[in-house]
This record gives sequence, C-alpha cells and structure tokens, in this order.
Amino acid sequence: MTITPDRNGIPTYCGEYASAQTIDGTIAHAETDIIDANDDTEVLIIPVNNDCYVKVGANPVALTDGTCSFIPAQQPRSLNVPAGHRISVVGANLNITIWG
Repeated sequence: MTITPDRNGIPTYCGEYASAQTIDGTIAHAETDIIDANDDTEVLIIPVNNDCYVKVGANPVALTDGTCSFIPAQQPRSLNVPAGHRISVVGANLNITIWG
C-alpha cells in the first residue's frame, strides 16, 4: 500500500484491495477474526463514527485506559498486523480494509 497526499494534502491510499469489514465497538470492545494466519498484513483502519482505542494482538482487548492506541474519528491509519493476530476496538465502529 502506498500513502501519498493529494493536492489538498489529504492522504490517498493506493494498492491492491483484498477485503473490508466493519466491527462494532460502540458499546463494548469488539475484535476481528484473525486477519491472516500465515502472513503479516497491511490494513487501513478508519473509525467511522467516534474516537476510539485500538489494539492489535493474538487475543487483544481494546481499553480506554491509555494502554491502547487512540484514533480520532474519521482519521485513517495504516497498520501492519502480524500473522495470526486480530484487531480490537472500543468506542466506535471501525472500518478495516485489508490490502492484498
């Protein structure tokens, strides 16, 4: 995945799109299935409706106690998810795009 600013300075994401999902962490933490069991995977995450906290791990639990990554609403982030790991979110619906 390549991230370059457009003429307005807004990040533009270029790469081969593989799949997308949205997980609902608005009431309690939620997590994805394993992103890829065999390979590290580049993903783009965007909190759809609220600020949120995100954690990546084998069995992650996103918390609001400062131990997880804070991401403002509608601010895209690129993550490298190690093989066999998941993404957990609390505080928002999180859109996850997996790049192939």
